[in-house]
Amino acid sequence: MRLASAARRAAAPLGRASRRYHAPVRDMRFLLHEVLKIEEHHATLTSTSECDRATVDMVVDETAKLCSEVLDPLDAVGDREGCTWVDETTVKTPAGFKEAWQLFTESGWQGLAFPEAYGGQALPVSLALVQGEMIATACWSWGMFAGLSKGCINTLLAHGSDALKAKYLPPLVAGEFTGTMCLTEPQCGSDLGQLTTRAEPRDDGSYSISGTKIFISCGEHDFTSNIVHAVLARLPDAPAGTKGITLFLVPKRLVDDDGTVGELNGVSTSRIEHKMGCHGSPTCQLEFDGAQGWMIGEPHKGEDRWPTRTTRRRTAHTASHRSASPLNRAQPHVHLHQHLARRHRRAGRRRRREGLPARTLVLQGAAVDACALREEGA
Repeated sequence: MRLASAARRAAAPLGRASRRYHAPVRDMRFLLHEVLKIEEHHATLTSTSECDRATVDMVVDETAKLCSEVLDPLDAVGDREGCTWVDETTVKTPAGFKEAWQLFTESGWQGLAFPEAYGGQALPVSLALVQGEMIATACWSWGMFAGLSKGCINTLLAHGSDALKAKYLPPLVAGEFTGTMCLTEPQCGSDLGQLTTRAEPRDDGSYSISGTKIFISCGEHDFTSNIVHAVLARLPDAPAGTKGITLFLVPKRLVDDDGTVGELNGVSTSRIEHKMGCHGSPTCQLEFDGAQGWMIGEPHKGEDRWPTRTTRRRTAHTASHRSASPLNRAQPHVHLHQHLARRHRRAGRRRRREGLPARTLVLQGAAVDACALREEGA
C-alpha cells in the first residue's frame, strides 16, 4: 500500500489531465472463461499450480486496479519528464516509475507464468498476455521494462546452462534484476551479419565482450541493482555474416556464487536517445569494454537462439502493439465513457453532470471501430 500511494502521489501532479484507463474486465472474463476455457486449458499443462476461476479473476481484477490507479497516471508523467542520463552507470527514470516497479514485483506479477522452480507462479502464458495487454494500454513505456526482462528469462529457460539458470533466473523472475536484448550496432541496423562486437575467450571459460550496441531499450535505469544483457557478438574464429553470431549473457554487475551483487562489469551507457515519444523508457547506447560474459547455447548459433526471445517477444508485442495502437490509445476514453454511462444508469440524477448520451457512445464506438478497420487494412 505504501508503494502504491507513493506511485500515485508522484503521478498526481501531471496525471490528472491525462486519459483515464478502465480495463474491459467484463469482456476479458468472458473471453477467458466462456470462449478460451482457460481452466480446461490449464488442466492439460504440466504445471502443478492452481488456476481456477477465482485465481484468474483475481489476476485480472488486481492487474486492472494496478493499471487504472498507478500505471495510467504515470503515462503522462513519463512523456513529460522523460529519463535523465546522470552518468555512465546511472539513468534516472520518471517520478513514480521505480515505486510502481517495486509494487509490481512485490506482488509477484513478473513471475506470473514462469516455472515455480525459479520462483514463478507457473500460470498460463495466455493469462500473462492478458495482463500484458492491460499494462501496455495503461503505460506502454513502463511496460517495456517488464517485457524485455521476460524475453531474457525465456532465452535462458530455453538455451541457458544449468549454472546460468540457477544464478540469474531467480532474481530475474522476482524482478530484482531486469534484462535487455542487445543486437544493433552503429554500422548495422537489421543486418546483423555486419555486427563487430567481439568475444574473446578467457581462461576460466567465460568471455571478454567488447563493442558498442545502440537502441538498447531499458539498457540502464534505477529500478534494480543489476541488469542482465543478452548480447550478440563474434568469437575470434567466427565465419562471416549471420552464421558467425554467438549469444552471450553479460551482467551490468558481476554476481557471486551466493547471489551477492558485486562490482561493475565494464558495461557503461554513453548516451540515451532523444525520441519523439515513449520518453519514459530509456533507449541507450551501451559500451562493452572487456565485460565478462557467458555463452548462451553453442558457438555460432546465436542466430538460432535469438528467435526464441524474438518470437516470444513478438507474440507479446502483437497484443501489446494492438494495445498501444491508435485504436487502443483511444479505447481508454471509450472505456471511461462506458463506465460513466453505467454509473448514470444506476444514478439517474447525475446523468447530466457525469454521463454521456447513449448516442455519443455509439458514435464514439463507431469511430474506434473505423480506426480498427483502417489499421488492419493498411
